[in-house]
Amino acid sequence: GRSVTIVAPDSAGSMDGDSGHADVGGTIPMEAIRSILGPGGRIAMDGGFRHRPQQVEMSCAVAETLNSGTFRIIESGTGTGKTVAYLVPAALSALRGGGPVAVSTFTRALQQQIAERELPRVDRLVGGGLRWTILKGRENYVCPARLDARVRQPAWDDTAGDRLMLAVLVCAVFRAGASGDLDDISYWVQQQSKKSSQLFAEIRISGSMCDAACRFRSQCPYMCTLNRALSAHILVVNHALAMRWPVTYPAVTRFIFDEAHNLEDVATSVYGQAVTGAQMRRFLQWLADPKDGLVARAGMQEAAQILQSGKACIDAMIGAVDQVAIGSMRSLPDGKPVRHLIWHRAFGTVDSPESMRRVIAPRCRDLLGFWNRLRTMIGKRAQAKPVSTVPDADWEMARETLDRFCGLLERMLDRPEPMYLYSVQYEIDGECAECTWNEAPVSVAELVKNNLWDRLYAAVLTSATMTVNGKPHFFMSRLGLYFVSEQRRMDPVIVDSPFPYNRLMLAIHPAGLPDVAYDHPETGLLVHRSIIRQGVRYLRGRTLVLMASSRRMAILGGWLDTDLAAEGIEVLIQGRGSRDQLVNAFRADRGSLLMGLRSFWEGIDIPGPALRMVMIEKVPFQPVDEPLVKARMKAVENWSRIPGFLAYLLPLALIQLRQGIGRLVRSDTDDGVVVLLNRPISAMYRRQVAAMFPVPLITDRVWEGAFQLIRSFFEQGQGGDGYGSD
Repeated sequence: GRSVTIVAPDSAGSMDGDSGHADVGGTIPMEAIRSILGPGGRIAMDGGFRHRPQQVEMSCAVAETLNSGTFRIIESGTGTGKTVAYLVPAALSALRGGGPVAVSTFTRALQQQIAERELPRVDRLVGGGLRWTILKGRENYVCPARLDARVRQPAWDDTAGDRLMLAVLVCAVFRAGASGDLDDISYWVQQQSKKSSQLFAEIRISGSMCDAACRFRSQCPYMCTLNRALSAHILVVNHALAMRWPVTYPAVTRFIFDEAHNLEDVATSVYGQAVTGAQMRRFLQWLADPKDGLVARAGMQEAAQILQSGKACIDAMIGAVDQVAIGSMRSLPDGKPVRHLIWHRAFGTVDSPESMRRVIAPRCRDLLGFWNRLRTMIGKRAQAKPVSTVPDADWEMARETLDRFCGLLERMLDRPEPMYLYSVQYEIDGECAECTWNEAPVSVAELVKNNLWDRLYAAVLTSATMTVNGKPHFFMSRLGLYFVSEQRRMDPVIVDSPFPYNRLMLAIHPAGLPDVAYDHPETGLLVHRSIIRQGVRYLRGRTLVLMASSRRMAILGGWLDTDLAAEGIEVLIQGRGSRDQLVNAFRADRGSLLMGLRSFWEGIDIPGPALRMVMIEKVPFQPVDEPLVKARMKAVENWSRIPGFLAYLLPLALIQLRQGIGRLVRSDTDDGVVVLLNRPISAMYRRQVAAMFPVPLITDRVWEGAFQLIRSFFEQGQGGDGYGSD
């Protein structure tokens, strides 16, 4: 047949009381940890690294968790050597017969760092013999059969950029040593092709089956990676894959989740759905292309006639939403006018305004009817005698896409899942209007418990920001850890940073800053402009500005671009290149200003003199009128009787604020200043905001006085390296 099933060896051992999982062995003696990471251990002989007590503390806590088959939260301050601290016990456990350990991350950058930098070092520390690989979901890899077919049958409208993209994809699969991973395709190359996302959809591996007789099987990146994974001790994966672990992947019951503070967001995406009008149009184009479309290749004349009505249905739907949304638009943080229309409130009760029922629902049913008719026709044709010009993978992708479209619309209209929120989001970007149909779980706690915790023997959740005010309750409740039996939950561990922050960091919140009005931000931003400009001129760049709104970032960035150009200070703004390109340019320390949104608040590591000041626009609260945020605040209030702002919105903002502050000091030789540009903070949570800083937050100086403190800090401390005048 066509299916490929790969079965990992069963783990041996006795059953562990309450866990329901086998005790898979691989016990780690604490002496082994100390002999590697302790005073005089092997780490001191490896490239100048030295013993850190905090690293040993964390490593022993990880070893204890893996040994006992339990779950534990570990907050690890910057500078503890967190990655090596958890990789050493993971490697020792796997090498001692405990079976593979999966290390799960949120960002691709950390995956690459672990695989390319940290694991080779850990392999030396444990004495060699360690095997590892990066493992992703199958849709992340190029299918060589589909790529070959696409190259042999170019589309009539392929541009030079599209042909360049195809050539790069061929190299990514067929060149010796290539990974076939779509994440490895250069951002610059993707920018050259106007239909790069469409090309990715056409050539990526999809569906639940691969053809066992495929002539490219030995060159298939996915199969090669899976074969390596079967013999690996450490699998470096991502959170989304961990939450939907395929049955054909190696059986892994011990997980270490790094960047674990992002698990709720990932679970929301994994267990929810979002379909845009653009996705529907691209799929229609893929079906209906007169030369290369699936319908034309399969000779389905009856479907070709139906396809003509598809775009009209999508346009009618967008027109209906436009009719309802007129006069009630607001702006997203990225500046686009948007309207959220709630279809079904959480808890299963209908919350459809009359305009939704009268205007939008009929158009949505028309759209569902169109997709259902198409699904029936394609399903029947796929079950008939196969057409040689249509690969099985194309039929599979068509069926899966139609099932996804129809399933979401059916649930939205007639059978909403309990505790899910359904909404229609309408955006205007220039001349274009767009709709997104959303389905999102209001709480992921039980979903994560059922799909993840129940199948694991042991799990470590770690990050620099796993607690709020020193307590882990927020994450434990959000991620369903309280559903795990008390016997299997170990006490959280907080490992403090070894850095002497009182010497390395100055934290200032200038007094008297103005409010930045939502509708007319320019007036308030003039003060931000003056403050940032003065600081950047003094430091000759070397400043990271973390923004909470791309609209405000565009205004400020444009002003600063003009202000600083004559002084040779480059302004690097998110969107003017990939994140890696911008960070690498900034890290080169040519004296520049870097501005970014949420993805720049965490996961960026810029040690050394390139970064000396972090300016934070405001405490990064989520917009309270965003439907999912509103629903979660309401759910928390119903459960805890505590206002949703205090129980949900504030902890989220504080965690992200701590991440942003943590961008500054990345080694014990770094120093610098963090400046919070927020208006005066409400007394209700002022103390909690101040507690997020590792040093006392100075709040009693207006900017002129605060700037004198900054000058004194750099002139008297490690920063005294001849900064210019302001």
